[in-house]
Amino acid sequence: MTSTTVQSEKFVLSLSPDYVSHWGFWEAVRELLQNAIDQKQVNPESEIVFTHDEDLKVLTIGSTNSVLTRQSLLLGVTTKTNNRNAIGQFGEGYKLAMLVLARLFLDVEIHNGDEIWRPAFEFNDQYGANVLTVSIEPAPYDLQGVAFRIGGVPRSLDDDPANPDDQAVRICYDDIHQNYLIDAEDDVILDEEHMQGRLFVGGLFVCKLEQFRYGYNFSPKTIKLGRDRGMANMFDVKINTSNLWQHSHDDARLYDALYDGIPDVDYVTLVSTEVRQKIIDRYMREHPGALPVASQKEADYFSGNRTSIVPGTFRNLLWGLHKFKFSQTGKPHDLLDRFSKRFRSDIFDDEGRVALDELCEMSKHWNGPTQTTP
Repeated sequence: MTSTTVQSEKFVLSLSPDYVSHWGFWEAVRELLQNAIDQKQVNPESEIVFTHDEDLKVLTIGSTNSVLTRQSLLLGVTTKTNNRNAIGQFGEGYKLAMLVLARLFLDVEIHNGDEIWRPAFEFNDQYGANVLTVSIEPAPYDLQGVAFRIGGVPRSLDDDPANPDDQAVRICYDDIHQNYLIDAEDDVILDEEHMQGRLFVGGLFVCKLEQFRYGYNFSPKTIKLGRDRGMANMFDVKINTSNLWQHSHDDARLYDALYDGIPDVDYVTLVSTEVRQKIIDRYMREHPGALPVASQKEADYFSGNRTSIVPGTFRNLLWGLHKFKFSQTGKPHDLLDRFSKRFRSDIFDDEGRVALDELCEMSKHWNGPTQTTP
């Protein structure tokens, strides 16, 4: 009887342990989940693998009906550059995930078709430093997919008291589960209390939105992310959260959000005719006869009228939806003085301000009350 020696190959990646040093366990797992989600977008026959063996403390993430080519170990190689539905566009994701998991001293096996890959750091004589290496050996059978098996992952921190509190390096399944919305719809408002201010893209947690009242899950083609995928352009976020709200048909909560001036609705400008009338009717009911103004300065301009100070976004929307009637009484100087207080610093240059001041001074000697009702 002859023994069979398993032939192993080794690939050296020019990645040092300190690369993306701010990434932790979640960022690594996020990259693997992102690849699985993107793979399903490209190939509907591919299913996302996401399981946790609580007894063995093994987390498995991958895709059926897919394979990682050896060429993909090269930095810059990707199949997602022109796929608008893909969360990732840079081709580095799983390589950086391997790097971080190895840096955290986790036992990782990648079951990849008919091969098993094992990432680790090894000293390289050519570089004179530790670099990421991937050892590849034949699998006992074709696994028909890609599966990252990560050992040493307890279900919760309670199961591993030694787990640090530092979010970047603590490791548990529960943390991942709350950051991954399985089978979540895209472009939706998440109104559960524990979702407050949480932004997801493609079901993956991106960042916490300070002062936002609700959470959101957007499709990858709606919100574009950078390589780190831990930040989003805030202007794009506000435009898209506002767009969700103005098409939500939830006039009661939309009104409350506008009245409270929360950033979720900063760019709400268009609403349906039905919702428009409900917003106006409620404002009139709660503030009968009051002109909506955005500041005390505006209230002073409309002196002689009842006013209600509301957030600027809400004031702009109300004035756009309804033609408010107001009166201004007083002598010509009073009217011109109020005009100056409201618009002097906003629409006049230095020369215009001087001319306006001179006009206000001259108007002190003008006589005759006047009343206008636009």
